[in-house]
Amino acid sequence: MPAQGFGLNKVRRTILTDLIRQLVAVPAYWSTEPRPQIDPVSRAIIQLRVRSTNSTAEWEPITQDQEPTDPRSPGRTITQMGAHRTHTVEVIVESFNPDVQAHEIYYALTTRIYRDRFREILDVANMCVATNSDAIDMPTTYDMHLVSACAGTLLINAVDLDLVSDDLDTYIEVVNGTNLVPQGP
Repeated sequence: MPAQGFGLNKVRRTILTDLIRQLVAVPAYWSTEPRPQIDPVSRAIIQLRVRSTNSTAEWEPITQDQEPTDPRSPGRTITQMGAHRTHTVEVIVESFNPDVQAHEIYYALTTRIYRDRFREILDVANMCVATNSDAIDMPTTYDMHLVSACAGTLLINAVDLDLVSDDLDTYIEVVNGTNLVPQGP
């Protein structure tokens, strides 16, 4: 069954930050979280921020037939209401390594995120990266040291799901005190 969730919830945010860490070996965090320490190996960090969320469709029913997990039970039909959303996520990369420019990390991220195995990870949370923007270089100074920084955006499509009906009581309705299933009237 597809994962339930609305917007870029905590589960989806965690999937995105973990995925970025796998793709470019640079820690990522959301602007609503405390800034972590700079990784001593990569000497870079990525900040993510949701800039906007747009609804691209009305809520519509999505019906899915599920096979029974037990051969004695009937299959069931799950009906959920689904809506498509487009999230614009700003990606800010800062590189404190003079040998690696921030835009190099950004382009590595935006190239690798379209690979099949990473698309499958996003698919579990009903997400996909639709497109990305070019990086805009924005050099920054910290403690009188010039830091390579850039910003770009990812457009992430997601399907929000809300459970409408769930017929979980189709197999066992009552269990008596001896943990045996009643055999009828």
